[in-house]
Amino acid sequence: MTGLASWRILVPGLLVLAVGLLAAAEFLPHRVAEPAGQDAETATTSTESDTPRQTDPFETSPAEALRLLRSAEPPVFLDVRERHELVRTGTLPGAVHIPLGQLAGRLEELDPREPVVVVCRSGRRSRIAGNTLLREGFREVHNLSGGILRWEGPREEIEE
Repeated sequence: MTGLASWRILVPGLLVLAVGLLAAAEFLPHRVAEPAGQDAETATTSTESDTPRQTDPFETSPAEALRLLRSAEPPVFLDVRERHELVRTGTLPGAVHIPLGQLAGRLEELDPREPVVVVCRSGRRSRIAGNTLLREGFREVHNLSGGILRWEGPREEIEE
């Protein structure tokens, strides 16, 4: 086989491989949060202006969220479900409740300098809320992976 003939076979094969890898990357899980204060993106920066801006909420496991909840300086836990959902299943102790549909109009209730862990039923709405917070300048935003469905820690009951 001549050099030109082998290139005609090799190049299309490489293109198919590259397209397949790009397509598969969309199905990979998003990055998992590092323990508080040890984020790989911000660990080496010394000034706030040098800190790379977080672009997606960190995916935080229920076990890591429970560790954060029990820490000396817990983050703000933000539950973005509707009130009737909280009445049915409860919420995380001390969580701030702002339904997703009201979040944009109630951002002043939250401090953008504080870390926030966003919670919903399964993790979809909390990811949307987390992206909203990041667009509005919040510094550290986590999404509780699997939402309240996967949460095995303490719950606070909500009355009607």
